[in-house]
Amino acid sequence: IDMFSLVIIGNAQTYVMDGKIITPRGYQL
Repeated sequence: IDMFSLVIIGNAQTYVMDGKIITPRGYQL
């Protein structure tokens, strides 16, 4: 699994803040 796949899988828990993709896991893409 790569970062892109994690974004797809976790999409429901992912939101955009200040133009960046922030996840509940705490990492930024």
